[in-house]
Amino acid sequence: MPNFGEMLAELRQDNGLTQKELAEKLHLASSSISNYETGQRTPDADFVCRTADLFSVSADYILGRIDTNLPLDLMNQTYCGNERVSTVIGKLLALDDRRRETVVRLLSDLSICAKIGNNK
Repeated sequence: MPNFGEMLAELRQDNGLTQKELAEKLHLASSSISNYETGQRTPDADFVCRTADLFSVSADYILGRIDTNLPLDLMNQTYCGNERVSTVIGKLLALDDRRRETVVRLLSDLSICAKIGNNK
């Protein structure tokens, strides 16, 4: 799994920013961005949060702890009453493999049924 520096470089490049442009957005020297990307400097929590907010990703994603780059606004949306998407995903991940596979199969089946229903 990528580390913070690799994720920072990837997000910066995906958003068409140079190190200098990113540094300006985060009110830093461009050398600081270079040091983060090369691993010569370790980010503090404030920098991780500001960077995650800038790119609209979770801090866990930018730290390389998860590989899902779902937008924060999507993760905070509510479904099924008061359940947030992030809570539903957390519940899914807490299941053992067999139950998780069952849920995924059920979702696939429901998706197919919905498509068939929409075509009528």
